[in-house]
Amino acid sequence: MDVESSLRAAFDGADGVYSVQNGMVSGFDAEVAQGRNVAQAASAVGVRHLIHGSAGTGRPGTGVPSWESKIPIEEKLRRLDVAYTILRPVAFMELMADRSFHPELGTWRIWPRLTGADKPIYWLALEDLGAIAAIAFTQPDAWAGREVTLAADARSLSECRRLYRETHGREPRTVPMPLWLFDRFTRGDLTKMWRWVGTHDFSADPAETRAILPSALTVPEWLRGSGRLTPEPARR
Repeated sequence: MDVESSLRAAFDGADGVYSVQNGMVSGFDAEVAQGRNVAQAASAVGVRHLIHGSAGTGRPGTGVPSWESKIPIEEKLRRLDVAYTILRPVAFMELMADRSFHPELGTWRIWPRLTGADKPIYWLALEDLGAIAAIAFTQPDAWAGREVTLAADARSLSECRRLYRETHGREPRTVPMPLWLFDRFTRGDLTKMWRWVGTHDFSADPAETRAILPSALTVPEWLRGSGRLTPEPARR
């Protein structure tokens, strides 16, 4: 995504493009450049529908790097001759159990300290984000120009911990880590995000998401199904 000409070659003849970048990997300035490149290339070759995976409030000024980096990409989309849809999913349910998200460090250890364990958090399963994107791709005319915040459930971290315990028969594991070290792994993004969530009102309506996808999973449903724990590898 750093080279727009390579994207034009990849997109040539494509009906739709799903665009998402990872600022924690590339850096947030690079994320902006990559997102703009995707948008420019899609417009240049005549892609019919571009769906951008965004995040946050859609407004500047939060101070959260991974939210602020989405703003200039969205502004670029609005200036181009391309039909676009912006999807803003909330916290992914995978943060509670998927090992690639290191839940024992972030979700169950540091997040409650910064946001508060009893403040409602809005949740969405990754598979439901994919299903909604698929719906949008099949209805490009109806979805062109839409900007949608996606949330299927609202549960506090303490409630999620209780549901996790009831589902899996034990408390979620935690690992201690100094905040400064966690910041090194996450570019300081998650601590800023979780502090912001703890001190600001952020609302989403699960009913709106369920109107798009009636089967969108709640946290208990996800924990019983896709969020079930995979067996730990045997130790020798």
